[in-house]
Amino acid sequence: MARKPSNPRRLYSMRETCRRTTLSESTIKRLIPEGLFPEWHLISGRRKAFYADEIDDWIENPPPFDKLLSARKKNPASAKNRRPPPGKK
Repeated sequence: MARKPSNPRRLYSMRETCRRTTLSESTIKRLIPEGLFPEWHLISGRRKAFYADEIDDWIENPPPFDKLLSARKKNPASAKNRRPPPGKK
């Protein structure tokens, strides 16, 4: 009896994941350590990808919006590197 090969899991690149979720790459990278977005997986030497089923599940059931906002507040852009508005010092 021949054994049927199992279907491999589909993969999404970062670009495809950004397109499907409408999130930017930097937002996704910020959400991963907070546990608010699926981890990406090393598929070869330097190539990383997301499992399509995990991303599709996340799209169907994203975390509550308030958790996404709190993740953003924990990692604000550095105020040191911002220029003050004209006329203010």
